[in-house]
Amino acid sequence: MPVKSGIFAIASDNLVHLTGLQMADGTIINNAVVTATLEDDDGNAVDVGGPIPFTYVANSAGNYDGIIPHTAAMTEGQAYNLFVTVTVGTTQMDVRVRRNAMYVDD
Repeated sequence: MPVKSGIFAIASDNLVHLTGLQMADGTIINNAVVTATLEDDDGNAVDVGGPIPFTYVANSAGNYDGIIPHTAAMTEGQAYNLFVTVTVGTTQMDVRVRRNAMYVDD
């Protein structure tokens, strides 16, 4: 199911796209290890079965996809933080994505 921009959908798999990853010098990153964790707004970990792996999208320019599983226990209206870690060799980048959780209609 497509997810509305700006929310995490409760009881649905949430596909997360990272697009155009690149180094500070503009070099496209196609060989990163990308993982994420999900926390509520109080910093409590949400059980998603371990770190969320992201996979490189073949033949893309630095695009990676990960899925927050439908089993993630989220409460409607509460804010959640997805902490994404990108590692390339000895370089690490961290990104935080903050969204509210909502139920969505089909």
